[in-house]
Amino acid sequence: MCVKMKNVKHITLLSCLLIVALATLPCNFTAAQTEKNTVAIISAQNTLNACYNVTKDAETAGANITQLQETLNTAGLLLSRAELYNTQNNTSAIDAYAAQVQAVLVDFIPQANNLQDNATKIQQTNSLLIISSIVGTFGVIGTSLIVWFYLKINPKLKINLNKLKIMFVIVVTITTLFVASPAVQSFLFFPQTDFFTEFWILGSDQTTKTFPSTITSNHNYRLFLGIGNDLGSCGYYMIQMKFYAPSLEDFSIYECNSSSRFLYVMNVFVADKQTVLLPIDFSFDYTVTDSTIDFNHLLLNEDVVDLRGYSIAWNHPGQNFYGKLVFELYLYNSTLDCFEYHERYVDLGLNLAV
Repeated sequence: MCVKMKNVKHITLLSCLLIVALATLPCNFTAAQTEKNTVAIISAQNTLNACYNVTKDAETAGANITQLQETLNTAGLLLSRAELYNTQNNTSAIDAYAAQVQAVLVDFIPQANNLQDNATKIQQTNSLLIISSIVGTFGVIGTSLIVWFYLKINPKLKINLNKLKIMFVIVVTITTLFVASPAVQSFLFFPQTDFFTEFWILGSDQTTKTFPSTITSNHNYRLFLGIGNDLGSCGYYMIQMKFYAPSLEDFSIYECNSSSRFLYVMNVFVADKQTVLLPIDFSFDYTVTDSTIDFNHLLLNEDVVDLRGYSIAWNHPGQNFYGKLVFELYLYNSTLDCFEYHERYVDLGLNLAV
């Protein structure tokens, strides 16, 4: 009887352990998948950060980074999609887009370093040219003085210096200016004193006259976001898009750079003294129930953004449904290796039609 009881206890204990193991298996699997997704995105982000840093160095050296900027923006778009699918826990899509980021940037750093080396050589050549120009200028002036005094003190030449004086001065002046021109051009450069970024929003025809104000479900609309870089070097920007759906009383008191969940992230690279216009095509999918709009998703540049849980109550005085799209601008800090809020935002008020 005791043996039977012991066997029953052992079987019961093993059964409990098996149940616990089976219960924790999905959690462990989910945690492992989440960690894998995070690692893939962080790896792609680190590669993009490294490529941006070498691009910045190449630009500082004087290289034309137009092609590098285009490649970075392609990789930034792919990373944005990987980050979007990370919110949806779509592992296959995350892996695919993260791998595409790495593929686009596979030969990027050697290419940027090559451009930087070439630009450095050109700068060194220009420096030698400037030095030669300065030395040549003093040489022309010194030689001219020697020639003039020689002509003046040598009576055998029988030259009328009074008639020759004006012509001599003109020839010396023209020669001096020609030899000194490379050095003069370098000294005429005025250093930049104001460093800033411009951030704006435009309608479908790239003006402020065509903003979509009243929108309907499942209809397409277009905006343009503009970024103008006057920071003195290439800028790595992140735009966070948020959707606010408050009541009319709370509509104007939201804070930018708030802790509200962002729906979508755009990674954008803009060279110094350059402007980038980003087309934003969007379409809301929502349903109306009594006096409430319940959102399903937002189609943004062909990417589906989940909006479940977002809703807007009917505003009785205005008899409308109000919402607002907000775009906040962040700037990457290479020293701190992080994005910082750049104190710029744009928004678009929307009247959602039933």
